[in-house]
Amino acid sequence: MTQGPNVTDDRTAGTAGMMRWSVVIVRVVLVVLVCLSLVYTWQQSRRPDYVGVDLYQFWVVAQVIGDPDVENIYGDEDRRQIGERYYQQAIAQRWSAPLVELADFRRVLETYSTPFLYTVFGWFMHGDYEQDLGRFQLFSTVLAIAGVIGLCSMLRYSATATMAMLLVMLVGFEPYTSDLAVANVNRMQLGMLVLYLWLSRQRDWRGHAILAGAVLGVAVMFKPNLVFAGVLLVASWLINGRYRDVLRQGLGMAAAVIVAVGWSSIEFGSVRCWFDWLASLTAMPGSVDQVDKGNYAWARLIEDGLGHDVSLLLAVFTPAVAIACIWLGKRRTASDTPDPDRQWQSDAIMITAGCMIYLIAGALVWIHYYMLALPAAIVALRPLDKTESPTTTTLLTRRILPIAAILALTVDKLGVFKAMHTNALIVCLGALVLFALILVDAAGGISRPRPVPAGTGKAGHGAP
Repeated sequence: MTQGPNVTDDRTAGTAGMMRWSVVIVRVVLVVLVCLSLVYTWQQSRRPDYVGVDLYQFWVVAQVIGDPDVENIYGDEDRRQIGERYYQQAIAQRWSAPLVELADFRRVLETYSTPFLYTVFGWFMHGDYEQDLGRFQLFSTVLAIAGVIGLCSMLRYSATATMAMLLVMLVGFEPYTSDLAVANVNRMQLGMLVLYLWLSRQRDWRGHAILAGAVLGVAVMFKPNLVFAGVLLVASWLINGRYRDVLRQGLGMAAAVIVAVGWSSIEFGSVRCWFDWLASLTAMPGSVDQVDKGNYAWARLIEDGLGHDVSLLLAVFTPAVAIACIWLGKRRTASDTPDPDRQWQSDAIMITAGCMIYLIAGALVWIHYYMLALPAAIVALRPLDKTESPTTTTLLTRRILPIAAILALTVDKLGVFKAMHTNALIVCLGALVLFALILVDAAGGISRPRPVPAGTGKAGHGAP
């Protein structure tokens, strides 16, 4: 017996209605889980053992900037003197037991951050460490959340996929958990990078390029492990003939460098602080960067395995490979009509590739530094463009490999292996996979997504 068209239409409508309700239910569940994960994150940040072992050093140095009794915060003598002073202060002021233990642990400071970073902390720390720690954790977490939401939105993630990515970061991503535990600045860096990408595409704003360049310059001077992002951007602009971007954003970067050096030199009393900082980097003791101390760097693993220091080789080789991929991508798209949205996408790829270069080539890479691999994962997992078909290749490169890389970066949290060298190797392999995926994209081997037109602020309907 043949069914009439009304029966078929009813079934189709019923199926569509069920699908809509399924999406609504999934989104409600994800919203609830994200809210719970935010509460969990805040509770974790208030744990007695989450005392901010890294923030404490930033905080202490910020208190003594301009102190006439402190000649060189990067010198061994002042490191011991300042650390001892604040340990005695912790005892005298009857700090809580965990904070006294922290001050005891940091009786000899390890000061390797830039004068600009210490200067910024000096302006925003108020002298009460526990309160400053709480404010810092809240501010850093908000920046990281805004960074994930902003980047996902610009790459046309659906609301469901954005919440899923946010949930992955808050609950399952070990670099985020580690950054929360030690209270380092990697969550802030993520937010600053996404702010740069957002500003760089606000083409209706007069001076947006200069402002974007200034943000990137500030980010690099704050913590120079982002320097490769700037290098790749400039290389990409030069190779692709985007000389106006070189000029305008370069002007913003130069202004940021001048302000950062000038401001910090005034606070420290002399520009010599920058030379002292550079000298401290070359004098870093080998005991600081051992794998069993938590240094998950390729250079460290290779040196432990082969007995050769390859950090310089990696620092030269990885940017060279990236620039070669940029050149190859230029050749493959030479006949394409210039597209501002594709140019922005290219800049996003350069930023993520630059972050990955440091993670691959750096001699000192703590697990929380891999927070900077999250933008590469978000780019790699982006929704398929309308012109792309879900082939086996795209399934592998845009789904399976990025997810496997995220799991590799979380191997510590999974607790599968006990040996730190094994965990470090898996983490490094995960980073290498993400770097390779981004390089393939830079070379034009995988078609790039077309982001939401600047100014619309609406996410697309694709889901990773």
